[in-house]
Amino acid sequence: MVYAQQQCASVQQQVKAVPANVECVKLISQHFAQAAELHKELDMEYSKATVDGKACAKCCSNILKELDKAATEHNALTRQMDQDASQDSPERLTN
Repeated sequence: MVYAQQQCASVQQQVKAVPANVECVKLISQHFAQAAELHKELDMEYSKATVDGKACAKCCSNILKELDKAATEHNALTRQMDQDASQDSPERLTN
């Protein structure tokens, strides 16, 4: 998760000129942070003397949901950046 958060910080620097893209990177970072917190909860559950399988499954499910949300935001950001790049392409500027 630390690596993902470092990558988000790097991407945020690259997209800082477009506020909507910056907001998207912030959302991705928030989803990673939430997944990290859920992972800590899962670790705590596993360290108990008697492990509650349902609680662990719920944590895992919630982690996957957060990662899916991050992936959805990432896909939207990628599409937007591709669209921005195609609008600024040299072919468009010369026509």
